[in-house]
Parts: sequence; C-alpha cells; structure tokens
Amino acid sequence: MDSTRITVALEAASATGVDELLRLGTEDARSLYPPQHSFLLDADELSRDGVRVFVARDPNELAVAMAALVHTGVPSPGADVELKRMFVRPHARRLGVATGLLETVEADARRTGAGRIVLETGTRSEAAIRLYERCGYLHVPPFGQYVGQPFSVCFAKELG
Repeated sequence: MDSTRITVALEAASATGVDELLRLGTEDARSLYPPQHSFLLDADELSRDGVRVFVARDPNELAVAMAALVHTGVPSPGADVELKRMFVRPHARRLGVATGLLETVEADARRTGAGRIVLETGTRSEAAIRLYERCGYLHVPPFGQYVGQPFSVCFAKELG
C-alpha cells in the first residue's frame, strides 16, 4: 500500500467501513485491556453533535484508519478537543497512515479554533505512544475519566 495514495476526509460515523474499523479497534483494545479500562466511543456516540470523524481510505475506497475529535466541554475558541478512536488496520500500519491522519485531524482542530488536543491511550499501546511522542504530544497528568486508571497514559499538544 502506498500511503501517498491514502485520502483522509471528514465523514459520518455511519459511513461505509467505519463500523468495521470500530469493530477491529474494539477487538484490538480488548486484547490488551480489561473492558472496564477501555474508553471507546461507539457509533452512536460518534454521531453526536460536537464530534468530528475522520476516515482514511485507500485507492479502492477501503476504510483503513479513523480518528475522531470530541469537544471536552462547551465548544469555544481555545478549548480542548479530545482525540478518540484512533485506529489503523494492521495491514496499513508502519506506512505513514497514522501520521497523515493525525496531521489532518490537527489541521481541522486548528481551523475550528481548538487550542489543544488531549488524548488517552493505554500503557500497553507502545506503537501509539511512540506515534504521539514523535508527533509532538507531551505527557500530561490523567484528566477526566482517566484519573486513577492504571492502564491510562495521557498526552496533549498545543495547537497555537
């Protein structure tokens, strides 16, 4: 797969292939963490106001990756948005798809006036941790529902 031929676009949570990405992402998370320590949004939650879903597709229109931005409070200039449901199909990993998807998400967050992207990933998700560190995300104390969670590691990136 040639990552230069991957397109990333804002799509509905009900778009073709998103359900499969959600299923695969859930299976991946559940293989690493107990269910009570997985903070995954489902398709209904991703369809709510204030949530923006991005899908990366290959030249055959197969959904190969996704990510969502969720407002953490009242949407306002400079507010935080949370990155949720970042997932890349196994065959599309290590090809730059995640970096391209993250760059698109960050550009959209800047355009919509967000001041910072925050996120939580798991302590066993080593590739995700390396991606976020490589892309300029800094470790931050756990926030919101992640406070006190033994498998959570949190990051933030200023968008200014």
